[in-house]
Amino acid sequence: MICGLLVLSLGLSTLRHVAAVKLKYDEALLTANNHLLQPISLLVVSDYCYKCLFQPLMTLQPAQSLQPTNRTVILRTQFELTIHVVTEGGNGEPVCSWKQLYGEHGHYIISVQPNNGSVKCDNHVSKSPTNNLLRKCLRYALHLKMNPLT
Repeated sequence: MICGLLVLSLGLSTLRHVAAVKLKYDEALLTANNHLLQPISLLVVSDYCYKCLFQPLMTLQPAQSLQPTNRTVILRTQFELTIHVVTEGGNGEPVCSWKQLYGEHGHYIISVQPNNGSVKCDNHVSKSPTNNLLRKCLRYALHLKMNPLT
């Protein structure tokens, strides 16, 4: 069971094409770029899920010539996620691993690249997430001001 995760594989080449994707409440967009000459898989587990095993998030084919392959998924943003990148044909150990709480409506890019005989994973934000919690708190405070409890 994948806790806190909704996967929609788009397989698009750039984030310009995914701008049309309408993210719902508690969702973020994650794009992975594979610059390696071998396939990679991203595995995920939610911190919400106690003692759960890593589940496949996406698999990316090897880079073609100098052009990386990429894939995009929609993630749930309610809980922190741990993501592992594993190479096909490896020993199953992650070449990169990180834990992150993805923000609502944020767009994130992971770039997996060769780095002097090893693998380097760059993780950055291409569109900042919205802070809907702040908006909800302000709306609630305004409601309390207009409708006092006493």
